[in-house]
Amino acid sequence: MKKIYKNIIILAVVALLVVAVIFFVLQQRKQNLVQVPGIEKIYTAQDFPQAGMDASSTEQLVKRVNTDYKYLRDKVDYNNYDIWLDIGNSKQALNDSAGAVEAWEYAIVLDSKISMAYANLANYYKSFARQYDKADYYYNIVINKDNTGYFFDYEGYADLYINYLPKDPYKVESIMLVGADKAVTPNKLGFYRYLYNFWQGENNQEKVNLYKEKILGIDKNYKF
Repeated sequence: MKKIYKNIIILAVVALLVVAVIFFVLQQRKQNLVQVPGIEKIYTAQDFPQAGMDASSTEQLVKRVNTDYKYLRDKVDYNNYDIWLDIGNSKQALNDSAGAVEAWEYAIVLDSKISMAYANLANYYKSFARQYDKADYYYNIVINKDNTGYFFDYEGYADLYINYLPKDPYKVESIMLVGADKAVTPNKLGFYRYLYNFWQGENNQEKVNLYKEKILGIDKNYKF
């Protein structure tokens, strides 16, 4: 009898512990929901009045946003960098710039070592918000984090000093050379070709000849 009573007490204690753990998890989840942007909301097309696309395309993107949020809720794991990046991309496509920036900034909070969210913010502030100081700030972070010479990030940064800020040819050159230095030899060709064409447009024959030599140093059969 004593053994049965003892077992009942043990079961009761275990049950209380289980209830306590469930309560803690639910409370923690509730607290997280307050901190995570937009996590509980179910979006409709009406939430994106500036989408500027046909109804079918809008619905498809809204569905994607809701699918991403549902994944986060179901997994009770809000620390998925790629999902937040995707939410930001979808919201930007729907012309919800504030929502896009919020999602990308949250992705940076989750992992500040990855450059993609910074690159999205750089492009947003350059091409959409027209806040060029912020664009420069984020592009600078992007290339400082880059270790592989990802061409398109450098091209985007150089474009800032060609078409948006007062034109600065030597800043353009320095940006592209940073990328060339990080790129493996075959990929350096893209940077040198860019600078060859750029200096042609600037009518600087000395620079054109310089980058022509660099291109031929990588590919002696290159056709200009």
